[in-house]
Amino acid sequence: MLVLLIATLVALAVRNYVLVPAFRDQVGVIPFDLQPRLNRETIVIQLGLGPTRHLVDYVRFALGDCLVTGVITAFTFILWRWLFRMAPNRFFAVFRNGGILVVPFIAAAGEISEHALVYRVLTVS
Repeated sequence: MLVLLIATLVALAVRNYVLVPAFRDQVGVIPFDLQPRLNRETIVIQLGLGPTRHLVDYVRFALGDCLVTGVITAFTFILWRWLFRMAPNRFFAVFRNGGILVVPFIAAAGEISEHALVYRVLTVS
């Protein structure tokens, strides 16, 4: 468990301090899916910076971010299973029987589909 926690923290640090700055240095802006207030106008402006260069750099970022998502998903799943096993009670039984352990995988699928949709936006333009 501790090894997975350390791996999660390292993965987050790599994303925030290596992948994002490398993308920003190559393209000039941070990736679309990390921008908090993104609208049509900013997308059009950013796509005008050079979409062919965006595509290669975004694929590199997205692959790295998918690895980070996988590590975080594994950590969350294992942590929740451990909590349910170490502190069994009726409240946890309701969550476990209701399929709460699937939630990290749903969140990971959403994150990966976000990368696919941003890739689609970059290839359409």
